Amino acid sequence: MKRRLTFSLIVLGISSLIAQVLLVREVMMVFYGNEFFLGWTLFSWLFWISTGSLLFSRLIRFTNRLPRLLILCHAAITVLFPAAIWIVRASRLIVSPVPGQAPDLLPSLGFTFVALAPICLAASALFITAAKTWKVMGNPESLSNILGRSYMLETLGFVFGGMLFGYALVTADEFRVSALVQWLNVAACAVLYASPFSRSLITRLALAGAAAAATVVLSAAPRLSEHTTRYRFPGQQVLESRNSVHGNIAVTRMGNQYSFYQSGLLIGSEEEALWNEHLAHLPLLFHPAPSRVLLIGGGLTGVLSEILKHQPECVDYLELDPTLVEITRIYLPAEERRALDDLRVRIITQDGRFFMNRLAAGGNGEAVYDVIIVNLPNPSTILINRLYTEEFFRLARSLLKPGGLLSTHLAFSPDYLSPELEDLGASLFRTMTAVFDSVIVLPEYTAFFIASPDQALAYDPGPLVSRFIARGINANYLSVPYLEYRLTTDRITQVVKAFEENPNALPNRDRRPVACYYNLVHWISSLHPQAARLMSRAGKIRPFHLSGALFVFFILLLIRVRRVAGGGSLWAMGTASFTLMACEIIIILGFQIFYGYLYYRISLIIACLMLGMAAGSWAAVQVQSGIRPVTLVKLHTSLAVYAAFLIPLFSLLAPAMQRNALAIQVLFLGLAALLGGLVGFEYPAVNTLYLSAHKDDHRRAGWVYAVDVIGSCAGALLISMWLLPVIGLSSTLAALCVLNTITATALWLGKSGR
Repeated sequence: MKRRLTFSLIVLGISSLIAQVLLVREVMMVFYGNEFFLGWTLFSWLFWISTGSLLFSRLIRFTNRLPRLLILCHAAITVLFPAAIWIVRASRLIVSPVPGQAPDLLPSLGFTFVALAPICLAASALFITAAKTWKVMGNPESLSNILGRSYMLETLGFVFGGMLFGYALVTADEFRVSALVQWLNVAACAVLYASPFSRSLITRLALAGAAAAATVVLSAAPRLSEHTTRYRFPGQQVLESRNSVHGNIAVTRMGNQYSFYQSGLLIGSEEEALWNEHLAHLPLLFHPAPSRVLLIGGGLTGVLSEILKHQPECVDYLELDPTLVEITRIYLPAEERRALDDLRVRIITQDGRFFMNRLAAGGNGEAVYDVIIVNLPNPSTILINRLYTEEFFRLARSLLKPGGLLSTHLAFSPDYLSPELEDLGASLFRTMTAVFDSVIVLPEYTAFFIASPDQALAYDPGPLVSRFIARGINANYLSVPYLEYRLTTDRITQVVKAFEENPNALPNRDRRPVACYYNLVHWISSLHPQAARLMSRAGKIRPFHLSGALFVFFILLLIRVRRVAGGGSLWAMGTASFTLMACEIIIILGFQIFYGYLYYRISLIIACLMLGMAAGSWAAVQVQSGIRPVTLVKLHTSLAVYAAFLIPLFSLLAPAMQRNALAIQVLFLGLAALLGGLVGFEYPAVNTLYLSAHKDDHRRAGWVYAVDVIGSCAGALLISMWLLPVIGLSSTLAALCVLNTITATALWLGKSGR
């Protein structure tokens, strides 16, 4: 029976990881790829896992019928996984059925929260049932040891699932992936059914039903995928939908217009002449002779044709996803395809920041470009935000020739400058003015920011008009009168004055991506102004505000340690899990800052973290008899030192990132494994201390697992979406260092520290 339970727990880990990653991607695509939903989806997943652990630890009794319940749990996952995909996609029809309409925040959050509940509850029930089954089957080990071993096996499943999805299934059809997970659970049902404790009419029916569901989904996967993909684009004809390692690429048609989506986010339409003319001509007309141009993102729907009208010698076009280039080319008009095939255009499928870092490192400081045009969405994600930071602008400045220009933009509102939009614009303005000698703003429904390191830019339409005529620019919308209006409108003075006098906005940096937070508050303000005002106030927190909160945490923890048996160990588990999630996010952020969106290597970081957790859990199980309350003191002291070590790390390593790329990447992997090992060791240790304090009460078997998940849940929601953007990387790590220090101190001073 031991081998059957081992297989069951590993299948649970594989199923949970693949389901979580795939459903997160589904939610991002359905709700326009907003990063807010990434944090919310992880929060919802972890919330239901912890709720299920607390619930089922009390409801599930020690009985010989546990193996049958285990089969029912695997069968439930077999049915609930494809159902969750269908529900998430169908929710788009209810939340915002109008084509192109942005999803309303609260209904979208509600549907996501509810859709994940069934499969998460089934997964948590399976974990608790498997651990208790292990005890029932005559295992002489203590319940705490069994829980630690179960945690280790589930974590190994996470590792296998992460590697399998990241390297083999990431581009596969979602329902085919679902079918694979279903058949793994059918296999687990069959293995468990072979046990004499599991054979009954109910388990036979469950096994048959699970196999039937897996067969139906596998055979009908293409039709299911085609049918449900249409839910994501109501009122539009879906011509193509394909997954790549960077996301989902979709092409739709409504009437005669083709639209192109990346992970649910509209990146362009076939007929965007007005936008393309603004994007290309406004910055290029500021330069007297733009011979070399760098375009970062968004060059597939017409802007390249407009750039080529200025007769540059070379245009480097950076696009992250080669699948996007491949698919979009099929549906573009002949003129745009000719621009892509023009000998002057070089298409480079790399991350923009990574390419520029390599170029700067290998160019011996030689300037390369006359004009750099950044054509990306607002900084709604930390990944995109890397191309709106002070460090990026300094990198871009180093690649500009004398008199060179950089242009970027924000979605804007010319008629009403809300406080939330003002904070976002002012943050970008202050960031750019800290790097460039001259920055001008051209605000309309899009606000263009044009900067130069040495050229004195002026709001004088004369030179632009002269170049517009001399270059023979044939434009459908831009004209001499329009250029004169755009550079002399009163809105320029009003907006620039508002940006300069804004008392709140902070500069945007790699280590404090505050523009992400401002953009999130601005997006929410269009739907729920009161919620946006609350978030805006929360964004004014400073590092010293955390001191009071940490002091209160210390007092509460000390009281808990002294008055409640095993209470301090539970709080320690929550702190460790919070630290794990926070440091994982910070490590991945640091990796992305220097190396860009290198998908497989980031997957490798997560895999090393999980391997570390599995190794730590295994080590704790081996030395269970030697675990004492002081063990937790040592672990949290180690976590405090770990967080403190990360504070100077990125600054110290930055000069060596390009020269010793392989060694530094191995260091990132080692840091992830060490972090996982520390927290992985803590889970069995806390189980041992907590359950021994409660005399191995089986009703408390799920409490440590639940608190572990709650801590991760809080870390996922608070770190990436609030603390890291608002107070920055160094202050966040300092807070984590203090948090673990006071946890260790409270445990030492209280009963658990003796």
